[in-house]
Amino acid sequence: MWTVQDSEILRNYAIVFGGILGIGIAWWRGLAASRQAKSSSDQVEISRRDHISELFSKSIEQLSNQRADIRLGAVYTLKRIGEEFPEYKTPVANVFSFFIRNTSIADQDEPGGISKDVAEALDYLWQVTEPVRD
Repeated sequence: MWTVQDSEILRNYAIVFGGILGIGIAWWRGLAASRQAKSSSDQVEISRRDHISELFSKSIEQLSNQRADIRLGAVYTLKRIGEEFPEYKTPVANVFSFFIRNTSIADQDEPGGISKDVAEALDYLWQVTEPVRD
C-alpha cells in the first residue's frame, strides 16, 4: 500500500524529472532558434552582397551613358560602394582609372574645364591613394 510519505517521494521525483525534461526542451528550442537566426543572418548577408554586386555592375554600365547626370550618379554610387565596402575599394579605383583614361576630360561648361563626373572620380582616387603619398 502506498503511504503518504511514498506519495510525496514519488511526487518529488516527478517534479525533478519534469524540471530536467523542461530544461532539456528549453535548451533544444534555444539551439533551434539560434540556428534559425544564423541562417537568417547568412541569407541577409547573401542578399546584401547580391544587391551591391548589382549596383556595382549597373553603375559601371551607366558610366558610358551620354548624359552627364547619369554618369555623375554612377560615379557617386561607385564612390559610396568603395567607401562603405572595403572589398570594393580597389575595383572601384580600377573602374575610375579606366573611366578617366577613356573619357573626354574637358568640359567647357564647368569651372576649371573638368566635367563634374571626372572630377568626382579623380577625388575618389585621390582619397584612396592618400596613404601611399605620405
